Amino acid sequence: MLGKLPGLQRLRQLYRLLPGDRRCKNGYVPLSGLAAPFLRLVGRRPDHKNPRLCNWCMWLGQVYAGGAEIELSLLFADVRGSTSLAWTPSSTSSSVTR
Repeated sequence: MLGKLPGLQRLRQLYRLLPGDRRCKNGYVPLSGLAAPFLRLVGRRPDHKNPRLCNWCMWLGQVYAGGAEIELSLLFADVRGSTSLAWTPSSTSSSVTR
């Protein structure tokens, strides 16, 4: 949806010229306003899963799925009583005595 499909940039420019209050965040299709009822006739309406996008952009996102695979290592540690240990001063804390 970032301009890699042929003709998408021209469609976004065309949809930007149509009047509308609320627009698709990806394709600039007017989802409300004066042009929205006409676009609903051709099948451009808010998606039922994400109303900020039109159904056409959601369909394109499924057909042309992208992403990246990365190698990742995570370590989760939960020590019981660690909060009380953090609040109490320990004998190893550095204190200056004269």
